[in-house]
Amino acid sequence: MRVRFYKAELSASVASIALIIGSGAAVAEQQSPGQEANEKFMAVVQAMQSDASNSALVEANSPSEVDVAVPDGLFRKLTVATNGVYRFEAPANSGIKLFIDEVLAIDTTGEVTDPDAEPIKALQALSAGDHAIRIESADGGAELLEMINFGAIGSEPRNLALASSALAPMDGAKLAARNSALMPSGKRAANAAENGPRRFGLAGSSDKPGFTLGGSSSKLAKRGPAPATGGGAEGANGGPGTAAMRMASLPRSSSASPAAPAAAAGGGVSSVPSVSGGGGTTNPAGTPGAPGTPSATPTIPTAAPAPTPTPTPINPGTTPTAETVQASPLSPPTNPEITQAVQLTSAGNVNSQVPNSGSTLFGAVMNNSMFDIVNVSVSGSNRTTTVDVGPMTGQFAVRLFPEDFASSNQVQVTLTGASSASDEVEATPVTYTVTGMQAQDGVSQALSRLTFGATPELYARVRAIGFQNYVEEQLNPAAINDAAFNAMNPNSIVDPNESNGNTLLRKLVHEDIAHAAFSEKQLQNVMGQFWANHFHAVTKNTNMYSQNIDDRRFFRENAFATFRELLLYSARSPLMSQYLDNDENRFRENRENNGINENYGREILELSTLGVEAGYTSADVDMVSRVFSGWRYERTNPNAENTAQLFAFQFFPEDHDPQDKLIPFLGTTIAGREGAAGVQEGEELIALLANHPSTQSRTCRKIVQLLVADDAPAGFVQSCIAAWGVDGDIDAMLRAILLNPAYINTAAYQRNKAKTPFEFSVSVIRTFGARPDNPTEDDFWNRFREAHEQAGYNFVRFPVPTGLPEVSAAWLNSASMIASYNRVTDVIESRQNYGIDPMADIADAGLETAEEVAAYLLAIGTADKFTLSEFENVVAVLKGDDGIFEPRVDDETRALEKAMGLIVVSPSFQLQ
Repeated sequence: MRVRFYKAELSASVASIALIIGSGAAVAEQQSPGQEANEKFMAVVQAMQSDASNSALVEANSPSEVDVAVPDGLFRKLTVATNGVYRFEAPANSGIKLFIDEVLAIDTTGEVTDPDAEPIKALQALSAGDHAIRIESADGGAELLEMINFGAIGSEPRNLALASSALAPMDGAKLAARNSALMPSGKRAANAAENGPRRFGLAGSSDKPGFTLGGSSSKLAKRGPAPATGGGAEGANGGPGTAAMRMASLPRSSSASPAAPAAAAGGGVSSVPSVSGGGGTTNPAGTPGAPGTPSATPTIPTAAPAPTPTPTPINPGTTPTAETVQASPLSPPTNPEITQAVQLTSAGNVNSQVPNSGSTLFGAVMNNSMFDIVNVSVSGSNRTTTVDVGPMTGQFAVRLFPEDFASSNQVQVTLTGASSASDEVEATPVTYTVTGMQAQDGVSQALSRLTFGATPELYARVRAIGFQNYVEEQLNPAAINDAAFNAMNPNSIVDPNESNGNTLLRKLVHEDIAHAAFSEKQLQNVMGQFWANHFHAVTKNTNMYSQNIDDRRFFRENAFATFRELLLYSARSPLMSQYLDNDENRFRENRENNGINENYGREILELSTLGVEAGYTSADVDMVSRVFSGWRYERTNPNAENTAQLFAFQFFPEDHDPQDKLIPFLGTTIAGREGAAGVQEGEELIALLANHPSTQSRTCRKIVQLLVADDAPAGFVQSCIAAWGVDGDIDAMLRAILLNPAYINTAAYQRNKAKTPFEFSVSVIRTFGARPDNPTEDDFWNRFREAHEQAGYNFVRFPVPTGLPEVSAAWLNSASMIASYNRVTDVIESRQNYGIDPMADIADAGLETAEEVAAYLLAIGTADKFTLSEFENVVAVLKGDDGIFEPRVDDETRALEKAMGLIVVSPSFQLQ
């Protein structure tokens, strides 16, 4: 329309010029600046400025007309202190258009069906100085000014009414002169019209127009054209569409801090090292500071992980301190204070030390509507990568690897916020220095050797209380709260009265899996498996099946007793007697070798105690066998039908050799005894064998092989022997090994063994949270039983008295590994049948980017020790062909299934 300005009215009316109200187009657009817009703006300013003298404007009473084409709307002046990129935001359903120096930046006049639609946002490169702002609306007024927020990148946004001021006549000349320099004209205007809006960086020149950010929660720039209300489609006036960025659901009034994720076990200790560079700040006067202005070292509050409740007392003296170098947290810290545009929120301990074996650093951007990716460079390896920013929280994760610390233990990590929609939207880089050190929390050893694998809760707990406290807890199983496991009623899995032997043995394995996978008494179960394997016995050519249950339960429940007690139980076991033929060891003077069967006598020396290298002879075997003559069993339910046959130890004096037994190797004579007292000979011999130096050495070497390394380090073996005490105090021996400082501080002892197939299958359950609907659900247990049995690990039917091998070489072959993989990947593909819900798990952990989720899953599955290639492969699988992984926006279950399938076959997952 045509508007006449009168000199006499100008000085009074200009002071009240706010932002202008008019009708708008249907969709958000980015209008390319051109000569027409420049002329329109110049005409408005010149109309205000037509008489250069304020006094003339005030004194003039006769109208002196200046006939100028003035746009509809309400004007204000916006002053910015420095060159930079600034953000404007208007409600999607407000029906307004926002012009900056007469260039359309935001259009919200299109139809919006969702009353809760996210705000429309625009980025605009502005040079230092004054700018003219205009608002049009069909039915609004000056109050619309309060609906628009404005701020520099990295600063707290403010209401535009407070950030701007009235456009006074004296400002006209400055704005006119400045606008002539900013607005494209001639050839520049033609290029703008032809090529569309240019992109910009924080340090970019001020003639680059901004672009609209659609109120969407996905990477529209990668997915394709944005919807009409999202700011990415072609404008209604024919202007080119703008690349839309992934947006967060932020409150309209503020976007300073990312929404805090749900509290998750393993939230990190927040500690940020010294910084060079920085993001935008707000100066004391309240004027938005320049994005990229170097800032002081940010102060980040420490957020301790949430420990899992336990009734076991904790010694505060061994709880990790702020200086302890710890394994990565699984989740970002909650409610971090964000003081920079791009910032680390969890970067090791208070001294900025992280494990040099690999560590996950968490961070957040102040405004994820501007930065949906972060470009990362790592000095030590000169590695560069790009990580996603969470569309809902603004958080991100950066993973460091051993190669990053190969040339120096100090590494600079440089972060640069950027946009997937424009390669010119870029924050000032910020650099953090971290120091790689050996971890001191024992997480790797606790979760690899003392357990059958990590769970998220256990991972966080060991980080929180420290290795020594965890060892003390585990060595006191009576005080461990195992209520959740007991509620499963694990003893109902196998029925001791089951008459079908094959069924009973199959379900016995299910019971073992249940204890290994779900009991909190992890070390007791690890050692229970070890002792059952050390004193290996299975059903052989008899109907003795139920005894398998009793034996395995005994070794589990008495895993921390004395070696002598376990040896005595094994010698008296009906299962061992029938397995190694001691039930045939019956003294008869008129028989060959007096009817003595030497099978058990030989194996108790070779396998259970001294070891073949000890140097005993066949004469020793003969005498030992005579000591155990008459040690048999009898059936305790002889007349029962359709039920399992039950047995108990029984000594038969009539089958025992009552003569004295000279055992040359031991240098002793076991005095012969008549009648029932004959059983005392075996008990006396067991005490001698249990305390023999060769027994101590062999048994300790096997324990150290289990817990430390296949090639048992001599120092640990000697520590174990020194703690043997009377009869072999297992509790003391374990303390001597596990609480040796070298155990958790020596990299060579960490993740250096391969899992057995049983350990592998159980660790899958624990890592991914598989769970049966009820304890007798055979389909669940069968799948994991088959995973290790088909790989050759069948402890209830293994025929060799040595027991199954513990050393890695026995299981690192393609046949056994492929057999395990096939069954376990079937579980992943049908994960809903096994209680696995990956979407719920990562939501509970407060995660939403591919890098966060990959680090989370791999950290649990590998005790935080995995390779760069494994990490990159999992990230790539999560992102898929379109490069997008947004579990809080879309159902990413299929991507998570593929990632889990990849993790279980990765080399690091096979290690312990």
